Amino acid sequence: MAVIEELRLELYNGDNPFLCAQLKFMDFGYPHTNIAPALIDSTLQIIHPAFWLEIGSMLGGSAIKTAEAVKRAAMPTQIVCIDPFCGDVNMWAWERPLIARNAWRFLRIQDCRPTIYERFLANILCRGHHDIILPIVTTSSVGLKLLPRLVQEQRLSVLPQVIYLDAAHEVDETFLEIRSSWALLPTGGALLGDDWDWPAVRGDVLKFAAQITPNQALLDQFAAAHPDATREGNVFLYRGQWLLAK
Repeated sequence: MAVIEELRLELYNGDNPFLCAQLKFMDFGYPHTNIAPALIDSTLQIIHPAFWLEIGSMLGGSAIKTAEAVKRAAMPTQIVCIDPFCGDVNMWAWERPLIARNAWRFLRIQDCRPTIYERFLANILCRGHHDIILPIVTTSSVGLKLLPRLVQEQRLSVLPQVIYLDAAHEVDETFLEIRSSWALLPTGGALLGDDWDWPAVRGDVLKFAAQITPNQALLDQFAAAHPDATREGNVFLYRGQWLLAK
């Protein structure tokens, strides 16, 4: 049984969350989807993941780009998106001023709550990738504890071989997410993420990277795939994205 089928059975009693999607919520206005398609392609070819885990999905932009790459490569990879779909502190603070300017809003609150999840479902369905993407509506902390528990209880057959982390951007919170994500990965897996230019992200990635021994063979493969990439210590860097090889 495939990862998505197993998780739908265990978490949703077999139900499909995309049956609840309403296309009236489609919204492709989110301005911060930065994942590099070339890095997705090389990660798929080097790691060959059956299970790609994304932590921090917002409106689904990076998951859609990943799904497009999976289908171009005709690979069996499935994508699970962990996100509480409730926005961060900036988004909440910006909502009222954005309303006042009649500008695009991150939260787009209705009935006193964000509509991020509704827009995620609509966007994924609209692009036709509901067949290989599944959302789990929870925090990174809960999600990163849940998956190994399901494996331990023989309710999930495999853990992710790739984790794309684009969730917390706060000092120490990012470090905790990196540490938990790294513990989840098997040897030969890759942990990558966005926003290297954010000091909180960069500082926590470097802090964690200094504590590990990277998989040099994997890093060499990524370097060969991206001759314009750079390294900072144990961290592989490509166009604002960072990667750790286990």
